[in-house]
Amino acid sequence: IKHLDSLEGKNEYLDMLYQPPFVDNRPNCTLIYISFIFGGICLFLRDNMKKAIVTGITGQDGSYLAELLIKKGYEVHGLIRRSSTFNTDRIDHLYQDRHDKGVKLFLHYGDLSDGSRLVSLIGDLKPDEIYNLGAQSHVRVSFDEPEYTGDKTGLGTSRVVEDGRLVSPKSRFYQASSSEMFGATPPPQNENTPF
Repeated sequence: IKHLDSLEGKNEYLDMLYQPPFVDNRPNCTLIYISFIFGGICLFLRDNMKKAIVTGITGQDGSYLAELLIKKGYEVHGLIRRSSTFNTDRIDHLYQDRHDKGVKLFLHYGDLSDGSRLVSLIGDLKPDEIYNLGAQSHVRVSFDEPEYTGDKTGLGTSRVVEDGRLVSPKSRFYQASSSEMFGATPPPQNENTPF
């Protein structure tokens, strides 16, 4: 709130709002309305930046998707599993400290097997789009650990869809799956291709 003594001062201040640095510091905001309250000016801003959650952001496709979304002006939130070693090599070039200006990539610890974490993250962020690329994708390991694979790949997807439906019903959902589910069926595959 900026206190001003005269209408003339208010007009000068309003003109200043549309000049740098105000505009430069908030490139993705729209000024909704200005209210003059008790001799001060209150600015009400709306964030125009689209927001996306990407599970599997540290994988090949997830990192490419994050890069594309950031180039398109999105704020991207990636879900990463907590481990003793960092597995962020594919997105290190995109990552900035969250306290820097203009940050568009935020990483959150979580797991597709933890529905409570998913529902709190989706509920807090209310993303425009949810991209589920997270899965146990190693073919050999999927045979060695079938329960784990089913939990991450099958039930994990159900958790993301259901949590999004409950706490952010306007979010659009994209599910990435592997063509490996079609086995030896020759490409191209579609919705009618048998498993």
